Amino acid sequence: MKIARTENCEYIQPLEHVELTDIEPMQESALVVRDGLGRIYLRQPAMTAVQFVVSGALGHHRITLEGPMGMVQDELTFRVDCQTRIDDQDGLYRELLQMLYYTKVKEGEYITSVRYLGRIYRCFVGWLRDDVHEMKGMKYFSSVLKDCIDLYRDSQRADGMIWDNVTLREPEPNYWETRFAPGDFIRIFDDASAEFKRIPVENDVEYLFVEGLYFTWKAVCDDVWMKTCLQAAKKALDYSIADPYRWSEKYQLLKRGYTIDTWDFQSRVDSVVHGDAMLVDPERTHFGIMFGDNTGYAMACDYLAEMLEYSGSLEEARRYRQRGQGIRERLFQLSWNGRFFTHHVPEHPERKRDLGVDEAEQIALSNAYSLNRRLPHTLCVSILQAYQDLKEHLPEGSPGEWYTIYPRSGMALGDTMRCGST
Repeated sequence: MKIARTENCEYIQPLEHVELTDIEPMQESALVVRDGLGRIYLRQPAMTAVQFVVSGALGHHRITLEGPMGMVQDELTFRVDCQTRIDDQDGLYRELLQMLYYTKVKEGEYITSVRYLGRIYRCFVGWLRDDVHEMKGMKYFSSVLKDCIDLYRDSQRADGMIWDNVTLREPEPNYWETRFAPGDFIRIFDDASAEFKRIPVENDVEYLFVEGLYFTWKAVCDDVWMKTCLQAAKKALDYSIADPYRWSEKYQLLKRGYTIDTWDFQSRVDSVVHGDAMLVDPERTHFGIMFGDNTGYAMACDYLAEMLEYSGSLEEARRYRQRGQGIRERLFQLSWNGRFFTHHVPEHPERKRDLGVDEAEQIALSNAYSLNRRLPHTLCVSILQAYQDLKEHLPEGSPGEWYTIYPRSGMALGDTMRCGST
């Protein structure tokens, strides 16, 4: 028997219609087709020609012609594989997808590889944040997804904190060791070949770790692996609501220093407190609520709850769902301005910043992120309408409405860093 094909291809795609010809069935013979995992997805009486739809797992599929006692009378194999692609009428989006994919792989698919505790880990990017966001697209192309989550799970600080990035280094002492020593925000590998760092002002890393775990689990369908990460995920989310660097006792929400949305530096107005744009001090920094940290955290509580429910830990799942809902309720009351989320709500509103802009009118990047974080429908509609309105009133030469923050400060960032406050 043979597969009748009009074109010469290296593999057959899932759901493709296959025609078998030249079958020589004997009395009471059956035709059996197994997928790449050996699972039968077709069994029928044999005829001289048969058509079927390719199904099941990728890999080498096996077709057997079997007699009444299961004796194999004839067989052949074919490879089933697939590629992510877009086919549209004029090819515009097909070309866009190819262009985007090329920008990711032209310098190598895995930009960062490190050897830590005797294991080699491969990551798309050296930053957990970037890796998680890239993985949402690369999961359709790459077969290595778990390494990044494993790396930050295996290196998690004892109190639950997740590192921000990993970078190669020389053995000699460097600038970062001194800069991030206060608060224990740097860890050097035992062989000094690389180092983990946490940008102290950032407060999105823990929820991004859980988000990355969730989407990786969904992509690879490895339940056993997912369960090995749950303890680290719980510790990460618990750290966020317990550490004085991260939690606002006043608002019962996640806090951070004054940054542009989820960026990792403060203006000089705020950084003069510590003398560094990336550092914060629980006693001296003028913290506030950046809504995106909280919509992301609440969503991560839902992700973790789903994984716990799947693993049978129903009571723990209920606790995290309740925590996420509480975050949302307090955030909506504090930060929602009727059209979108206010960029930054200070813990100490009596402290004024003069950044040359009406901060109440600034719409920030995390409003767009938050559309995918299970907001009420009416809030999503309002945010989209705010961006539509912005699109209609853009300044000349603007590339589009999806700004990091708009309107921007009335001066360049460097000037903003020098402006005074009262």
